[in-house]
Amino acid sequence: MARTAGSAGTTGSRMRSPQRVRELLAVRYRRGVVNWLAGADSEWPLTLPLHPPTAAQARRAPADVADWIAAWERAASGALPWRVSIEERAWSGFGRQRVPVRVVVDGPSAVARLTGNLEDWNLLDGRVDHLTRRWGAGADAVRQVCASAIGRVLAAVRQCDAEDFDRALRVIDWLTAHPDSGLLLRQVPVEGMDTKWLEHHRALVQTLLEARRHLGDLPGGRELGLRREERPRDVVVLDPVLRPRAPGALVTAGIRHLRLDTKQLTTMWTAGTRPAPGVVVVCENRQSLLSLPDLDGVIAVHGGGYAVDVLGMLPWATGLPLVYWGDLDQDGFAILDRLRHHHGNVTSVLMDTATLEHHRTLCVPDPHPQVGRATRLTPAEEETRTALLDAGGVRLEQERIAWDWAEPRLRAAVARARGRRRTSGPPGV
Repeated sequence: MARTAGSAGTTGSRMRSPQRVRELLAVRYRRGVVNWLAGADSEWPLTLPLHPPTAAQARRAPADVADWIAAWERAASGALPWRVSIEERAWSGFGRQRVPVRVVVDGPSAVARLTGNLEDWNLLDGRVDHLTRRWGAGADAVRQVCASAIGRVLAAVRQCDAEDFDRALRVIDWLTAHPDSGLLLRQVPVEGMDTKWLEHHRALVQTLLEARRHLGDLPGGRELGLRREERPRDVVVLDPVLRPRAPGALVTAGIRHLRLDTKQLTTMWTAGTRPAPGVVVVCENRQSLLSLPDLDGVIAVHGGGYAVDVLGMLPWATGLPLVYWGDLDQDGFAILDRLRHHHGNVTSVLMDTATLEHHRTLCVPDPHPQVGRATRLTPAEEETRTALLDAGGVRLEQERIAWDWAEPRLRAAVARARGRRRTSGPPGV
């Protein structure tokens, strides 16, 4: 139809322009790329209706309708990989008009080209092809498994250059051949792999390894068969009498500060060992831990955040009172609550409203001010937790507390804990 004067923008909003169809195809690409990689062809060719205008719309806004038809005529005559179906319509007042009614796209490569994703499609499709040939001689079922695995780590696959992807496959070959090596993560001996590579690409390797084992009917799933490096924990022996001594060392030259993994920490003392600790101080922050004064009968252990559950599994500590000193914030009270779940005799120190008020000017905004469920706090601890929220969601970091305030209260808390131990009977050590 010839373009005549008309009001722009008054046609029906459902009419799909070439740009709108590209946008819809981009959504289809994001949602369907993994199925397409697997060879799912049930939706091909893909047909999208264009919701063409009616005669009434053409009468209301002839210029807009003429522009819309012209845009599709240009799109149909170009080299783009879609087919535009045009039908003849009889419009009263305009005569017979050729109107675009639908667009047809024949496959994922065409969708990728139309949406600016051709490079991405070629990368992903090429890698699925490579895995399928490498692990299953190209069978359709193998391709589906490989595509599904690629789909679970799409971001990692897209970020991987060719060299890294090839390296990942060589690592998978080695892990398949050595399913129970017992090596540490950085010890895997694959040529061209530096010690941190597997650490940075672990999710990619584990996901593809699982697919490889599934196709080969091999056990192990995602497990790498490696030995986990135990996280060391700082321990400060505050009682000089309890300090371990190196062979030949003077009696006064005991080791005050140690770093022990969980197994070593578990065996520090055994039942019947004398002398033995009487109180355990759990200190959340390492600098505060290392600054603690000497205290008779006391062992101090770095809490390690939410990893405090380890402290409930130490045989020599199960019968001892624990004194917990953490940050005055929501996480600190959540960790205290968690510690009480794993150990039945825990008191807090310097986590009270008096300490908060005395150091109010040193408070900072709490990055995690949300209140989680806590069922093991005392009324006084709940009061302090509420006060932190009432102050605007603040926190008082443990290291900010003045030592002339902290030390006497810490000593008093240890003395009270030691007294409770005497009244409750001897521990099982």
